[in-house]
Amino acid sequence: AQAVISEYTTGLKTLVAEKTAELKQSEILHRLLMEQAHDAIFTVDPQADRILTANRMAETMTGYSAKELLGLKNTGLYAPGEFARILRLLRGAEGGFGASAQIEMIRKTGTRLFADVSASAALFRGRRIVLAICRDISQRRMIEMHMRQLASVIENTSASVMIMDLSRR
Repeated sequence: AQAVISEYTTGLKTLVAEKTAELKQSEILHRLLMEQAHDAIFTVDPQADRILTANRMAETMTGYSAKELLGLKNTGLYAPGEFARILRLLRGAEGGFGASAQIEMIRKTGTRLFADVSASAALFRGRRIVLAICRDISQRRMIEMHMRQLASVIENTSASVMIMDLSRR
């Protein structure tokens, strides 16, 4: 009986060691994916209005350090009402799986930026959390605005307008 128990214990220890190694590899891969992403990634507890995790791009995009982000109220990152709009979109999303929107965010400096946000909800430890992936589109929006202004000027001018590149083509 002692030999069977010993063999069983050894088998369990081996299984636990294998599963622990798999879990560690999975955690390493998760961290690598989060840190190498070119978009800001946040996990948020909307009930507590707290950021649970934020990747390196989230730091770059917002100007806050990771430690500051984790201590910050989530709604402090968005223009008034923007995060509530994301939550409303999530509630109205087909199947409740995800939603996307263009929103206005606020950097640590107080300057504003526009972001494409893809958000989804999940249950984690019995609480509803939100995963938000944000891409800064401020520069793209500024270019689009300048293009609209230029098009408006061209359309409303009575003079002939020619547009050339630097090679005069």
